Amino acid sequence: MQAKAVKGKPAAVICSTFKGLGANFAEKAAFNHYMNIDSAMAESAAAEIEARLAAGTYPGGDLKW
Repeated sequence: MQAKAVKGKPAAVICSTFKGLGANFAEKAAFNHYMNIDSAMAESAAAEIEARLAAGTYPGGDLKW
């Protein structure tokens, strides 16, 4: 919200995220920044995220902090 308040000069939003979160195949990949996925993988990831949300376990998964 602070970025919206800045007027007349550049603002940045810095997020602390994990690449591949919610897609089991991407969570386990060391270099998932450069991962190409096909439509089947995208559908699988979306289904996995929906299932985790419905179960109240999102993000869950194999996070490597």
